[in-house]
Amino acid sequence: MNMPIRVLVLEDKQLHYEALVSELRLGGLAVESRHAASGGEFTRALAESWDIVLADFVLPGFTALDALRTLKEREIDTPLIVVSGTIDEESALTVYQGGARDFVTKERLARLVPAVVRELEEADTRRERLRVERELENSIRRFELTLRQLPGIFWTTGVDLRIESAFGGAFASLARPASEYIGVAVEGPDSPFPPVVGEAHRRALAGQASRYELAYEGRVYDAFVQPIHGESGVTGVVGVSLDVTEQRHAEAEARRAEREFETLVENSDDLILRVDRELRLLYVNAATEQAVGRNRHDVLGRQMDEYLSPQSPALLREMVRQIEESGEGRTFEFEHSGHVFQARITPEFGDEEIESLLFVARDVTSLVEKDRELRTSEAHYRALVEATLDVFSIVAADGTLRYAAPSVVSTIGYAADERVGRSIFEHIHPEDRDGVETAFARCVAQPGMIARLDYRYRRRDGVWRHLSTLIRNLLDDELVQGVVASTRDVTEQREREARLRESEKHFRSLFDMAVDAIVLADDQGRWIDANPAMERLVGLSHDELLGMSPADIVDEAARDSISTAWSTFLQEGSMTGQFELVRPDGERRFVDFAAKANFVPGRHLSIIRDVSERRRLEEQLVQAQKMEAVGRLAGGVAHDFNNLLLVIRGYGDLLASRFADDRQASADIRELLDAADRAASLTEQLLAFSRRQVVQPVTIYPNEVVDAMRKMIGRLIGEDIAMVTELAERTPPVCIDRGQLEQIVINLAVNARDAMPHGGVLRIETAGVSPSDSVLASRGLHGREFLRLRVGDNGLGMDAETLDRAFEPFFTTKPPGLGTGLGLSTVYGLVQSAGGFVEAHSVVGRGTTFDVYLPAAEGGDGFADDDEEESPPTLLGTETILLVEDEAKVRSLVEQMLSSFGYSVVASENARAAVDLAQTLPVDLLLTDVVMPELGGDDVAALVRRARPDTRVLFMSGYPDRVAGRKIDVEGNFIKKPFSRDELARKVREVLDR
Repeated sequence: MNMPIRVLVLEDKQLHYEALVSELRLGGLAVESRHAASGGEFTRALAESWDIVLADFVLPGFTALDALRTLKEREIDTPLIVVSGTIDEESALTVYQGGARDFVTKERLARLVPAVVRELEEADTRRERLRVERELENSIRRFELTLRQLPGIFWTTGVDLRIESAFGGAFASLARPASEYIGVAVEGPDSPFPPVVGEAHRRALAGQASRYELAYEGRVYDAFVQPIHGESGVTGVVGVSLDVTEQRHAEAEARRAEREFETLVENSDDLILRVDRELRLLYVNAATEQAVGRNRHDVLGRQMDEYLSPQSPALLREMVRQIEESGEGRTFEFEHSGHVFQARITPEFGDEEIESLLFVARDVTSLVEKDRELRTSEAHYRALVEATLDVFSIVAADGTLRYAAPSVVSTIGYAADERVGRSIFEHIHPEDRDGVETAFARCVAQPGMIARLDYRYRRRDGVWRHLSTLIRNLLDDELVQGVVASTRDVTEQREREARLRESEKHFRSLFDMAVDAIVLADDQGRWIDANPAMERLVGLSHDELLGMSPADIVDEAARDSISTAWSTFLQEGSMTGQFELVRPDGERRFVDFAAKANFVPGRHLSIIRDVSERRRLEEQLVQAQKMEAVGRLAGGVAHDFNNLLLVIRGYGDLLASRFADDRQASADIRELLDAADRAASLTEQLLAFSRRQVVQPVTIYPNEVVDAMRKMIGRLIGEDIAMVTELAERTPPVCIDRGQLEQIVINLAVNARDAMPHGGVLRIETAGVSPSDSVLASRGLHGREFLRLRVGDNGLGMDAETLDRAFEPFFTTKPPGLGTGLGLSTVYGLVQSAGGFVEAHSVVGRGTTFDVYLPAAEGGDGFADDDEEESPPTLLGTETILLVEDEAKVRSLVEQMLSSFGYSVVASENARAAVDLAQTLPVDLLLTDVVMPELGGDDVAALVRRARPDTRVLFMSGYPDRVAGRKIDVEGNFIKKPFSRDELARKVREVLDR
């Protein structure tokens, strides 16, 4: 990998900056970096362009959250990864919520390069998505502008049925512009529209699309409304209407003409029949009923020759065959019931294929002398009937118009007599004329040929219209001797087709560019189209997806439910939900979907969104909330338990001093105190796990702590386990809370004991680690000494899977009731909070070793000489101490403890009384609980010092999380409950002697 990237590193320590850059380069990245050691330097560096920002969580006067806010305010879309060694889970969640893309601990820098590479790729993806979204918005804006130019009327309403938007070219024909309709109700007493409009919109709000016709301001509109669906259901109504005034007038005229024609046919003396190609009767008029002597309902569907046989059946069928072969009608005479009839059979075409035959017969018995006139009249009638024209005309072979129906004026603006005798090619668009003349000439050259001509024609008013003409060569027909033409104005149809093509183009663009996966399915649920997002989600190509169905991308166990859901979906018309998708490579993804049946008839649309990452984050949030709740419970339990332990341990100390000469009593009291110490250790674990212990880091030498704990550890591990300690002669000091270091040692020792149920050897070693050590180098920790505390056993050991989970809270391999799962997780947390790290090595059957690395204290003298000893300070005193404690048993105990060392103690049960006492009595030291009713310990100290400024103050508390945020020096003026009699005396003496 050789990705050239520009990295801005926000880190106040030069060493850590160099370590981060080195890690990136070791990972194969070509890095151009810049170091920002403060908020000001970071802000100035943003004048340049950066691919990624690496930020420490906390710097002097500036944090990673400040950096995120700065990027957001400047609208800089550069991903930021937090790299820190001191952040806890709560803070990590905070930076994630603030916009951080990832979090990497400095102890696990192996994650840094993958995290950076992943964020760079995701940043490119986000930028591409934004680009696509902007293009989509521009496309939608262009689409809206196009809609506003269309001749129809378009509008939307909200759920209150008031118009929210209105546009369209048809507003030009109305009295008011589109803007004046905004806010107008479509129903109700103040609505200008008929009730049918409100009723249609009400149905749309209920999810049902509908169509209606509206007469408004002297015009007729064909309107269609349908619901607008949002995430919460129907959010409004969208409607479109077209001005169909002229169309309705034309339809009314056509119906009138049809009624006139039907009246003529029914009242005609001619026999008029329609038969199919098998000569079954489809229609007979009244004259035919009278001629055959049967009701038309009795003869329809039966063979024609059963009632009327103008020829023999064989000759009649031969005539039909010839008509089908030539496409031309036949004229003949026949006799029926003593009458002579002149008849003609004419084919009726549909889609250029004969659908039926029209049989017209006229009784000419008494009109033989008018034979020619009747034949000519019948020929004209036949031509008019068979053409089914919008504008009927007859054209000579040279293109001269011989006849045009009066309706021609509504199509081209010219009256019939203005065009008869002139060329039909006049006023045809120059680009279309050659093609029309060529097609017309080809039709003239082939008798009986039918052809369609599509062209643009300039009306009398100068407007170009799209016309479609169906022509038929009847030049050889002695009665017609011309080309019969039927012309229709198809301008609106062409415009609708163009709009449809444009709409399909827009839909295709949206379909392909959508971030969410989209599929179209047929009625059986098989996919007939899928967009690129669907291909990426499922991991298959477009061709592979076609023909698949939802059942092919879920577990086999879920396929039956998918089939049932599909049937329900088709019945209800829409569906939303969630399911687990299984890719061909076995990867599982959780997805949300929304489906709409019959998006177009017979086609069903589904939109699918990958929510796997969101679901994972939600689960992490729930887990974090659970852990926070457990932590709060642990802190509360520890607070109450600490007060109880203080009483138990304190009175035990008092008893031990009183019965020092009684060997048996002393032994019993020692057991009591040991039990109290073990309970206090458990409390410390709970507080460490919940992050609520009061930390008092000091510079100490671990050898002294381990040496002082030998006896305690011996009692903990039992007589069947041998303890071997190898403490280096010179070790660096470390900065850590002494109690926390003791907890680390005790927890590791207890863990080792449990791993050796049948006895074994516990080894505890200390050693100084130089900056060049390979372990430190692998973690990028250069230029600083470390202390290594090694605790090992030769017990059962752990397999790789168990070792990976060893530091998880509440994970334990012990039977129920024999382990809490907090020991190693507490060790991990305490070491991390001290700036160190833990490494574990284990082999099944050969034991486990834990190496705890703690950084050497800054400003220390390097290494301690184990032979140096300090003379113990005196614990006695005669000063006056004002004791403030609201719990009676604790107050009484502490008073006795202090009195036993010679101090004069004045006790108060509440803060107010203590302040009054301080004003009347000389007080050398104020010893006060931190958390009390009404006033806290810091408030009491402030009031006492106001009266007596020289008074020393010592705070005590068993409620660690209440200490945070108060003006209390936990390192020098604080003692943590529970404490022993000697611990209290040492701390009191220390504060008084400053």
